[in-house]
Amino acid sequence: MFSSAYAFRASGRDYVIRLNNHREDFEKDALAATTIRPKGVPVPKVIKMGQINANDPKSNFCVSEYCAGMTLLQLNTQKGAQAEREIATEIFQLLDRVRKIDVSQAKGWGLTNKTGEGGFSSWPDYLLSLYNHKFDYDWHTLSKTTFLDAKVFAACLGELRRLSRYCPTQKWLVHGDFGFDNIVTDGQRITGVLDWGEMRLGDFLYDVAYLDFWSKNVPYGDLWLDYARKQRQEVRFFDERMRCYMLYIGLSGMVIAAAQGNEHEYRRVRERTRSVFGPGRRSSTDWTQ
Repeated sequence: MFSSAYAFRASGRDYVIRLNNHREDFEKDALAATTIRPKGVPVPKVIKMGQINANDPKSNFCVSEYCAGMTLLQLNTQKGAQAEREIATEIFQLLDRVRKIDVSQAKGWGLTNKTGEGGFSSWPDYLLSLYNHKFDYDWHTLSKTTFLDAKVFAACLGELRRLSRYCPTQKWLVHGDFGFDNIVTDGQRITGVLDWGEMRLGDFLYDVAYLDFWSKNVPYGDLWLDYARKQRQEVRFFDERMRCYMLYIGLSGMVIAAAQGNEHEYRRVRERTRSVFGPGRRSSTDWTQ
């Protein structure tokens, strides 16, 4: 949606160059490579950043290491859901490594800037703001000028507000866009965790909810809960927190689709978000079509 990516080879080594209007995304990738990679998370090293046109602040490029393999989305498409399930444990282990990074002294909550500081006074404040640094919108206006259904949106937002009381006060590092196009695997192990532009400070369960919301046929929430129980991890208000974050993800997705005029995507995300109201967090129908 925001970057173009190209692979290339130089001096016998493989690299990727990305082009993006938002330089801060690349700066956050560089921060992740220096602070998160040493914790055992395969974040590709950033080799060089800059501007293609010195007079155009939006002409940003970033050269980084190439990660061999295919994305999680490609793995599912080419080899099926079972192949994706087989690496779920490694995915959760990587999330554990991110969760164990101490950010208790980091300033703020929510979406971070290039130095790793959040811009909100609390995690619930961030969620309820529905803030998006790349889309300037007002959902009330969108409901009058596009196909965004104000009644559905308001109901989901009300439930998000109710569930936000279950959010923990402990602070963790969150990837924010974890999975699918941003996890690279060779089928045996994960070789890359990409794109830290949505990195935020909040509840680590957000990344699990993101996987569960967007997955076509892998119930990541249930798989993670089984994993956590085997690790003897105590998870208070698991279902409430998961539904809270999935509602946030759905509301954000509806807004973006409406702002872009993509009615098909809007309806798809709307139905997925509606399903979060019911028990189990997953629709009984195939919402992915």
